[in-house]
Amino acid sequence: MGNTCSGEGNVLPEPVNKLHAAAAKIETQLQDLDRKIARAEQDIKKNVALGPENKAAKQRALRTLQLKKMYEEQRANLIGTQFNVEELRAHHEQADVAFTAIQAMKAGEEEMRAQQAKMPVDMIDDLRMEMDETAEDIKMISASLAESAGALDGSDEAAMEELKKLEADLEMEMKGQLADPAFSDARPAAASAQVAARQRPARRPIGVS
Repeated sequence: MGNTCSGEGNVLPEPVNKLHAAAAKIETQLQDLDRKIARAEQDIKKNVALGPENKAAKQRALRTLQLKKMYEEQRANLIGTQFNVEELRAHHEQADVAFTAIQAMKAGEEEMRAQQAKMPVDMIDDLRMEMDETAEDIKMISASLAESAGALDGSDEAAMEELKKLEADLEMEMKGQLADPAFSDARPAAASAQVAARQRPARRPIGVS
C-alpha cells in the first residue's frame, strides 16, 4: 500500500489521494448546487409575486421550479455519493493502519527470530557446561598450589630425609672438633685474649689532653 498518512513527509498513497480528491470535488459541487437552489427559490418567489395574470412570469416560475427540483435531486445523489466516498475512505485508512501494524509486527517477529538464531538453546547449554568445566579446573589448580605450599609440614618425605641427614652430619662434625686437642687448646686462649682486650684502657687520640 505504500506510505501511510503518518509516514515520511506525510505522503499519502495514490488510492487515498484519489478518495480525498473525489470527496473535495463532491463538496464543491454540493456547495454550487446549494447556491443554484437558493437562487432558483428567489426567482420563483419573484415571478410568483407578479401575479397569476402574468403568464410569462408564471411560465418562468414553472421552469425555475423544475430546475430547482433537478438541482435538489442532484444534491441528494451527491450526498449519497459523498457518504459512500467517505465510508470507503475511512475503511481504506483503517485497512492501511492495520496493514502498517501487521508489517511492524512481522518485522519485529523476524528480528526476534534472527536474534534467537544467534543464541540457540544448544549453544547456551554448551556454554554453561564449558563455564562449569573451567570453574572446576580452577578449583583443581588452586588445590594443587595449596598442596605444593604445604611441603614444610612433613608431607614432602624426600626433603625431610635430606634435612635429617644434614642435621646428623653437622652433629658428627661438631663432635669431631670437640675431640681434637688443638681445637680444645685454642678455645681457652681465644677467650683470654677477649677478656684482656676488654680490660685494656682505650687509647686517647694524639694532641688531646
